[in-house]
Amino acid sequence: MSSLNTAIIKPDPMEMTFYYGDDYNFPIHANLMKMEMTPKNLTISPNSPLQVSLKNLAKKRQELVVQLNSFLFKIQRPRAFKGTKSQIYCIMEPGETLNFRIEMMKETRPGFLESDVLAMANTEGIFTIFHQTTSKKDDSDMTWIGTGSRDSPHNTDKESSDRIIKISVNADFEHGFSEQPLFLESDSELTKKRKQQFDVILKNEKIRIENEEKEKEKADKEKNEKKKRHNCVVM
Repeated sequence: MSSLNTAIIKPDPMEMTFYYGDDYNFPIHANLMKMEMTPKNLTISPNSPLQVSLKNLAKKRQELVVQLNSFLFKIQRPRAFKGTKSQIYCIMEPGETLNFRIEMMKETRPGFLESDVLAMANTEGIFTIFHQTTSKKDDSDMTWIGTGSRDSPHNTDKESSDRIIKISVNADFEHGFSEQPLFLESDSELTKKRKQQFDVILKNEKIRIENEEKEKEKADKEKNEKKKRHNCVVM
């Protein structure tokens, strides 16, 4: 039985359904998280890292991706790290436990994407867990990034060597996917500074998107007016 400080992350489950095509059918698996996480809530102190563990409750081998997209925190000694994203990915046997720590990020690494910042509700960011059954024979980088085969839906940004995995949920497999917020225990001079930086980036990105939308509306309007003038020409 799980302790009060342990979470079995389970999004609303759906029963397995079947898709019937013209000449074939295959199962569509529900989103059933089978990773037991300790602690239940991820509240990080600015002064010391938070120890986190994930236990594989599935009866089959799983490929696991753990990701932080945060302007304040990162995974300590991650397997992949770029900008605001830090990741661990590995193969887990049934009953196996993964231990890692979440710590403060003093500065944002080069190459962060404004779209990743927009995906956050706040500076603390989002903690993501994804797992699915696997037949991978080893845990090498090449096995993970692969060629986008059915068994290895992950790949990396071809323009970088950061090894960040793109999480791709494939309902053809038994899988679990969950996102939850991160929390800051208390403010410090560093966190206040980071929050100010985040607010500036977020404000500038929203202005950029708003300007792009206005430019698009203007271009569409000019195109429509030009089309109307063309239709009014009498031959």
